[in-house]
Amino acid sequence: MPSTPRFVSLLRVAVAFVAFAVWPWTYAQNRLPGSAEIDAYLTSVVRDTRIPGIVALVVDADRVVYTGAFGRQNVAAGVPMANDSIFRIASMTKPVTSVAVMMLVQEGDIGLDAPVSDYLPAFANERVIENFNPADKSYTARPASTPMTVRHLLAHTSGLGYAFSSHTLAALVGAEPGASATRFPLLHDPGARWTYGESTRVLGTLVEEVSGQPLEEFLSERIFVPLGMSDTFYTVPAPKVGRVATVHRTTPD
Repeated sequence: MPSTPRFVSLLRVAVAFVAFAVWPWTYAQNRLPGSAEIDAYLTSVVRDTRIPGIVALVVDADRVVYTGAFGRQNVAAGVPMANDSIFRIASMTKPVTSVAVMMLVQEGDIGLDAPVSDYLPAFANERVIENFNPADKSYTARPASTPMTVRHLLAHTSGLGYAFSSHTLAALVGAEPGASATRFPLLHDPGARWTYGESTRVLGTLVEEVSGQPLEEFLSERIFVPLGMSDTFYTVPAPKVGRVATVHRTTPD
């Protein structure tokens, strides 16, 4: 890390948090050969780069053989990183939500190749953007050639995108602050190609609709609690907030 880096907190909504919760934190000293070298390397990474902090974990089968915490959990407050610091997992919520969907598929409540509109009528009669005029943000759209299915959502081939990765959606969403990309026609026909986008957001809504439970409740009840993931949440309980690693960004200097 540079000699006098300055970091400021970046306020953002966290979808879920995890702190290697599957394994208990009461182990013996590190048993991995080369632990000292790993410590030295990760210490140098924090010292010589703009990464504020790191937590490392090595698992051999069902044993934790190495853990190490380096740098700071909160730079401004000088809080050191700890083995049990809790991190925002951002888009790693996607596989967790997808597991929830597949549980409902396995139980016969959702069909992989069923149209999404069977469960969420708002997705009936989807249209696809054909021509977009960036000057006035107007566009023409045609009917999608095939219905969007649950499989399309899981495979990110639904035609839904993100504003940050599509100039078209960026312009459309920018013209309607607060609007979701699902508010607009698809970027392409379902199944035509892969596009990273809001498919998993729709899957979360699907889980809620089919299960009759809020997504957070379903994930906790069906996944987190059975797996012993006691530090994974949508909203971190007040007693554990002090363990949450701050999101940082670097300033120009």
